[in-house]
Amino acid sequence: MIFVTFAFAFLIKGRLMGQDIYYKSVTADIIKQFSDTSKKTVIKQDLLLSYKKEFEYVLKFFPKMEFEQIEISATRGNKISKTIPSFSSMFQSPEKRKYTIALSSGTTKGLDSLIFLNLNINSRIGLISRQVAIIENLSTSGFFDMIFWHFKNLSKKGRTKLEHEAELKVLETGLGYQLLALSRSNDEKMKHEEELNTKSYKYYYKNYKNRFMDPESISNFIMDIPVYDVNNYKYKLKITTRNEKSF
Repeated sequence: MIFVTFAFAFLIKGRLMGQDIYYKSVTADIIKQFSDTSKKTVIKQDLLLSYKKEFEYVLKFFPKMEFEQIEISATRGNKISKTIPSFSSMFQSPEKRKYTIALSSGTTKGLDSLIFLNLNINSRIGLISRQVAIIENLSTSGFFDMIFWHFKNLSKKGRTKLEHEAELKVLETGLGYQLLALSRSNDEKMKHEEELNTKSYKYYYKNYKNRFMDPESISNFIMDIPVYDVNNYKYKLKITTRNEKSF
């Protein structure tokens, strides 16, 4: 009886410790508790060093993901973010693969309000999680799968499919609230650009519209996926359900 009691207490303690990563809304004080003990993340520019803990927090949701290194960089370019494996990774086993997460430090198409450096902390976590989820999906891929992945990136339809797969992975791991924050933030900013009939909105509509899940779809997934019921999310806020209007 004593053994059963201790075993049950151990399981409960482990479960509670496992729940510590689940938050509806994260803050800098929450983020600073997490660190990458494996030392596998490399920040390339000083302007990103202050965000290192955010990357380390997201990696806690992917404990079984195999990789050798993730290099995080910031470059000026039209793509808000992109994640790519090194060329040699196609020929290596998952634990030896290296990846680069490239975040835009500024665009030439007027989308600066959407870049990583101009997002709030929850939206940044959402953007990071989407990029890490791409790595998670690639980490289980073989040689031919990785080649097909590169070919899919050549078409808008292929990129959209890959992005949706990554977002679904994010939702399954439990970072759906942060993905929702990112989606809502982008929608609000682009609605403002649309009202002004700017070139940036036209570029966004042509290249990014419908590539990612909209807030309503994300909210519906949160209502359906068990991880959000099983875990006691802190700082819960009301989300949009199928029968409610978005706010």
